[in-house]
Amino acid sequence: MGQFGEVSAERGVLLDRAWEALAAGMPHKALAHGLAAARWLDTDLEARVEGDTLVIRASPQAAHGADASGLRLEASLVPLGGPAIRLEPTADGAYEARIALDAMPKRYDYREGRYERAWGPVQVELRARAGALRGGERVTVELPRLG
Repeated sequence: MGQFGEVSAERGVLLDRAWEALAAGMPHKALAHGLAAARWLDTDLEARVEGDTLVIRASPQAAHGADASGLRLEASLVPLGGPAIRLEPTADGAYEARIALDAMPKRYDYREGRYERAWGPVQVELRARAGALRGGERVTVELPRLG
């Protein structure tokens, strides 16, 4: 564990690019990648279906010593669209959103000729922000088909 705390894959790539740029004699590029690594918000993201509810849960972590006050986490469902889903803080320090499957955006079923609740694989895209800090992650969840 170093100055940036536990190094995630995303943060590791930024740090590798910083070292590569420094070795190539490009200090400005190295600085840009180093700053991006210091401003990266790691997020452990999971999405699962519990009964008739989609649960989106994230546990963000800023680099050691970074100010993550005013943290805001929002998710989008791809390819469904619709408004951003705000994740709210929980008692254990994580952030969570619960969406009833019946309230999910509808999509058109061309075979049936009607709109129906989404089912099948859906990608959850998370965006995290806190001041100058940024982060994001994606996971795929399988929504059950009705009836």
